[in-house]
Amino acid sequence: MMQFPAPNRFRIFRGDLLRPGIGNGAMSKRLIEPQCRHGVVPVIRTPSAKLAGRAVDWLNDAGFQTFELAMPTKGIVDLVAEISNSVELDVGVGTVMNAGQASACIEAGASYIATPGITADVVKPCRDAGVACLLGASTPSEVMQAIGLGADAMAIFPIGSLGGVPYFKALREVFPDTPLVPAGGIEIDHIAPYLDAGAVFVSVGSVLVDTKALCLGDKDAIIDAAASALEQVAGVRASPPGKKR
Repeated sequence: MMQFPAPNRFRIFRGDLLRPGIGNGAMSKRLIEPQCRHGVVPVIRTPSAKLAGRAVDWLNDAGFQTFELAMPTKGIVDLVAEISNSVELDVGVGTVMNAGQASACIEAGASYIATPGITADVVKPCRDAGVACLLGASTPSEVMQAIGLGADAMAIFPIGSLGGVPYFKALREVFPDTPLVPAGGIEIDHIAPYLDAGAVFVSVGSVLVDTKALCLGDKDAIIDAAASALEQVAGVRASPPGKKR
């Protein structure tokens, strides 16, 4: 069992508040506040829940306190329950395909649910539980559909294959007040450009959570990647809003 922070401590999130003007209403911003405060969220997709727990433990040592665990890894729901018992940590679940999976994760303590595409039946259990719902979207039409369904944010996926930062900027121009989260195929040095482009936060997977390093017990590799990711966020927040770096 991983040694997550004890549940009798106050929740403290590192990082500054999100810059003004980003978000889509107080409720949506409140529901994804921990992720927005961090600026980057590790997406943990591993062959086993044991490795996922190791990733959470090491990333927490590096300074992360919010994570996304990916379905359908066996045992992930139990790991969500274990992590959510710590008031210092925040955990969401991604690659959720249906309402049944969403409900199970929410019952276990997930703070948000993310889907790879438009999955309408996931919205209701999230709304009923007061849990953030991030629907996957690839096109302007899908973003509009997700807005209509009541999503709190849209995961623009897979952004790396869709055109990267330029494509994301184009979407932001059309949807300036809609919380957009780039996801899929993101390198660590892409984090700052996406935040500069108006991402409410950035979801980063394998380059931050390297399965080989986890299997080999190479904690230093995970810590180094995590430090680089957090440096990207710090660099953006140290710059005046609107300044090109």
